[in-house]
Amino acid sequence: MSSFAGPPLLTYEDAGGTREFNGNEIRRVDTEIGRLVTVSTNQVEGASKPGTTLTILIPPFNFKEKDLPFTTWAITTTRVGPQKEADGGRRSAPEGALQTYRVDQLQGTASEVYY
Repeated sequence: MSSFAGPPLLTYEDAGGTREFNGNEIRRVDTEIGRLVTVSTNQVEGASKPGTTLTILIPPFNFKEKDLPFTTWAITTTRVGPQKEADGGRRSAPEGALQTYRVDQLQGTASEVYY
């Protein structure tokens, strides 16, 4: 989650290709269930908040070995943007849930690195 230079670094790959996020593009929050690491992957036009975010749950680790395999979850959150009204082009929020979620299981390897 961090580079040798110090700032956080996250590489993300999906069907659309590989993207890299670093520094302030990465938001981290420590919670009771682990660290939530979030990046904005898409922006809804005209919205003040990200349209799509990717949040990865990073569990805490107790290193007794150099590399530890683990399973975790990625949550893709899609924000529903405002809709144009037919009567004059006003924008309004749609009725119902304003976000949708997709959850994917991930496999990874945690390594303790000293530098």
